[in-house]
Amino acid sequence: MGKIQSKKRYLLAFLIGTLIFINGFVVTNIILSIQFNRLSQFQDQISFTIFEDKLNHRLFDADPCTIDNFNKISKSLNHQGRSIANLEEKFGKDDRRVKFRKIFYSLVELEHFEFINEINEKCGKDFLTILFFYSNHQRDIDKSERAGKLLDYIAQKNENLIIYSFDINLDSNIIENLKKSYGIKESPTIIINKNNKISGNIQLENIEKNLILIK
Repeated sequence: MGKIQSKKRYLLAFLIGTLIFINGFVVTNIILSIQFNRLSQFQDQISFTIFEDKLNHRLFDADPCTIDNFNKISKSLNHQGRSIANLEEKFGKDDRRVKFRKIFYSLVELEHFEFINEINEKCGKDFLTILFFYSNHQRDIDKSERAGKLLDYIAQKNENLIIYSFDINLDSNIIENLKKSYGIKESPTIIINKNNKISGNIQLENIEKNLILIK
């Protein structure tokens, strides 16, 4: 009887452990799905705001100089980038849903970048822009992450600086055309105000020097 009861206890413990594992797996996936859906909704809202501003200006002659969504949208884009990186870490960089959201994010960034350049030209604004081309491949990731931290530091010191990040390994025609347009051959590479390029071993002083020259 003792052996039978012992086996029952082991079986019960095994079943309980299995149920806990399954429930934990299910809960984790539910949380990730909620995060993904929130990101999708957030991206849609921001892209709608950008497209609406551009269309009001180009189709209905709205004065672009009265539009004041720049800082709000810039902060939102940064938040989106961090959210995508978080989901990429949890779902995997090859997950098709994450890839789609990264490509969509790149399109939204380019729409905003184009509009900011137009506002600088027509409204006498002095927004600074940096296009940051990075790679998650093993041979490049350390340098890319280091460059990203430098850019985060510089962005905190410059309120009128907007940074747009692009994964050069994304399977996207837009990304390929962007790389050709700016002659991107390696990661990391940054383009400051559409003209000044810094590649490879990016140093803080080089970025700051180019920003000062532009100012």
